[in-house]
Amino acid sequence: MNRFRLSLGALATIALSLLAAYELANPREAQAICYCDNTLYSTPTFMAKGYSCAEAEAKLQDKALPYVNCNTYEVCFQSLVITSACTWDHLDLGYKVQGFIRYRCEAGTCL
Repeated sequence: MNRFRLSLGALATIALSLLAAYELANPREAQAICYCDNTLYSTPTFMAKGYSCAEAEAKLQDKALPYVNCNTYEVCFQSLVITSACTWDHLDLGYKVQGFIRYRCEAGTCL
């Protein structure tokens, strides 16, 4: 019976050694700690014109969007801020609007 216990003990030691070797050879991926930073960034203010207020706002967004920059991180929040309401421009015979984009970037360890 004593010999049987030694065999089980030896088997358990071998099994634990194999498990440890496997874990060392195949480390688990680190979990990402990625979050939306509280810092608000803003693009420059732009003015855009269109045949309707909706078109003017869409053009405003198109003008400001290239200035949204989080470097290697992704944008996690974005909002168009209108600083001058849509009004009719009698000289250009179209609607004009003014504003910028406010945005936040991811931070931390993002995969």
